[in-house]
Amino acid sequence: YDPNENNTLSTGTVMCFEKYGDEILIGTDGGPDGGEYGLNIMRPNKEGKGINFEHVEFPDSFMDRTNNFQSVWDICRESSNVYWLASNFGLIKATRYQQRWSYEQFMIPNQSVLRKIFIDEHGNMWIGSYSGLFFWPWQARRDNELKFYQYSTGDREFVSGNISKPELDLIVTDIMLDSKQRFWISTLNGGLYLLKNKYATLN
Repeated sequence: YDPNENNTLSTGTVMCFEKYGDEILIGTDGGPDGGEYGLNIMRPNKEGKGINFEHVEFPDSFMDRTNNFQSVWDICRESSNVYWLASNFGLIKATRYQQRWSYEQFMIPNQSVLRKIFIDEHGNMWIGSYSGLFFWPWQARRDNELKFYQYSTGDREFVSGNISKPELDLIVTDIMLDSKQRFWISTLNGGLYLLKNKYATLN
């Protein structure tokens, strides 16, 4: 990152990145002057002697796109050409088709800031946010139906060994399924939470 160069990242604060072919999708905090470029794409130039940076401009139709700091907190690869972005302005689907990227926005209830995306082996999507944990079932996703279920870390399904600041426990920062199929979530200042039963039984 060099603020004196045009061909550089939009900001030096990088949240995440994922690879697509010769390209790298980079999630940032949006950068200065309004934070308009949360997603950067780094790719080799046509001569193959250097790299170029694209500062992605999302469609004007996106809700909350004009908010300051369009941060992209997480990038989740679902298939060879479909990626999902967790952002300050909703859930973004990025699709690569005919050498171009297209973007589609899905708004989560409460229009919450999203921090983490996890897709399980059944195709269900789990979304960590500032408003707790959201669950988007595969059937609803397949039918393009915005049907979300919300869980907080105070729900009876979860157990925690550290409840230091309950008012901050709703902020889910990461999601992990371990080798024993135990479902974990991390929170901002609230520690780790473990789903008591198998995650597939959550309803």
